[in-house]
Amino acid sequence: MKVVNYEIENQPQELQEKLTKSWSGGIEAIRNTLNENSENENITEWKLFYSLEDSLNTLPHQEHSSFITAFYSNERRTMLKTGDIMPALLLHPDHTKAILYWEKHDGTYAIITLESQINANNKPEWDVSHSWITKQPSST
Repeated sequence: MKVVNYEIENQPQELQEKLTKSWSGGIEAIRNTLNENSENENITEWKLFYSLEDSLNTLPHQEHSSFITAFYSNERRTMLKTGDIMPALLLHPDHTKAILYWEKHDGTYAIITLESQINANNKPEWDVSHSWITKQPSST
């Protein structure tokens, strides 16, 4: 998995470690959920971003507006609460799917999948396809 982490490099070491541990746990939660749902998605090749701005730099300019709208969706607004850890984003190599996720204050993970579809104007448009809260992977 390729990691693009410009934003956290300037943070204190303790915070970097907390965020990295949380995001790694989220990736495991995503893998477990995909396996439970029998989805054959291999997220190993996806790029991991720690900021919206860094992820936008990899998308075509004409998709920025709809991606930002999907990123800041109603699902995100209702699921992200005070005390939750900063979200991260996994972006598919062909830029047609993304997974926004974060650890919630209670140890569960919020996961939102975004997909790019061709709209009525024959242009790519990003939208939320699924959202759910899953348990933190067990550490046994």
